[in-house]
Amino acid sequence: MAWEQKERLIVVGGDSKMMRLWDANQEMKKREFSSGSDSSFVSAISFSATAGSSAFTAGFGDGTVRVYDARTPGSAVQTYQELRSPILDVQLQDSGGFFGQVVCGSRDGSVRVIDPRKNQVVRSLSLGQEIVALSVHRRAVALAAWTKSQYVTIHSLLANGPQLNVIKNQEGLLGHRPGPVGCLAFHPHLLQLATGPADGNVAVYNLRKTL
Repeated sequence: MAWEQKERLIVVGGDSKMMRLWDANQEMKKREFSSGSDSSFVSAISFSATAGSSAFTAGFGDGTVRVYDARTPGSAVQTYQELRSPILDVQLQDSGGFFGQVVCGSRDGSVRVIDPRKNQVVRSLSLGQEIVALSVHRRAVALAAWTKSQYVTIHSLLANGPQLNVIKNQEGLLGHRPGPVGCLAFHPHLLQLATGPADGNVAVYNLRKTL
């Protein structure tokens, strides 16, 4: 599910062949969209946060990424088949060096930056290991990945995707690892990351400023 704040829209997808767009103001369904896949499920979905944009993008279990126009019912306006494992997160960047581009990552640790205007991949990265959760920041050139070893790693989208930091322990009396896996989420504007393990503990990490 994805939420669009300005128009108060909700788009929902799952293991159905259809995705549905709902108007939260009127509490009614507006449109339906074909997923374009007969055998795969929607594994990630997000709206563009750019003012005036009507685009949303969805990632699928077979590694396919599709871009849709919320104003036009029907099928995707663009399709990319660059990855081979389930998409864990997909974002339409709304500022910075990747403005207007699609950033997506899959379970095998592969990351792609796609320029829809040129209809081509402009950057390919590998996190070097399999991951179980992923969060791509909407504005900053950064992403966070939850690894199978129950660590959270922070990477830059620049150069070859260098690792910027790793979260091995939560703060607290026990100082346990942030696992088993639950979910990851970047703040849409700030450089803050929330982790929600399956054990119910939630931690928020902020940018550490050093001289």
